Amino acid sequence: MPAKQPDKDFATALAAAGLGLTFGVDNPTIATGLPLSPTEPGASQIQVWVWTHGGPAPEPYIGRDLSNHVTATYDPTIFVRVRGAADAWDAPLALARSIIAAMSFNQPAGYLSLTPDQSEPIPLPPDETNQTQFQMTFSLKYVA
Repeated sequence: MPAKQPDKDFATALAAAGLGLTFGVDNPTIATGLPLSPTEPGASQIQVWVWTHGGPAPEPYIGRDLSNHVTATYDPTIFVRVRGAADAWDAPLALARSIIAAMSFNQPAGYLSLTPDQSEPIPLPPDETNQTQFQMTFSLKYVA
């Protein structure tokens, strides 16, 4: 089984969710990894950042596979940050709400589940260029 890349798999599914976001193309609007400052090269067009952070330890699941490998469930936490234009509120909030609606219980292919950890996006303080930010987390589950 190929190794999972939860952040990239989530970003790919988000780009396919019909919200007008792009990933894995020239000038994407979704990036993976920790959010960069909007003043960093290449960061100005990014509207959505996706990254993973830990999650609970793997749990043994159904014993061993045919290769005698112990299978386990993994539960990484997916962080999603939406960054809007300077002093904007409504558009980035609407995008963040749309992401929760589009991705809730709509796991990427090869995953068991995707659950939002909150009902509404969490407003964050504006960044150093006064861009509005919202953040949300999702719990993703898979077996490997």
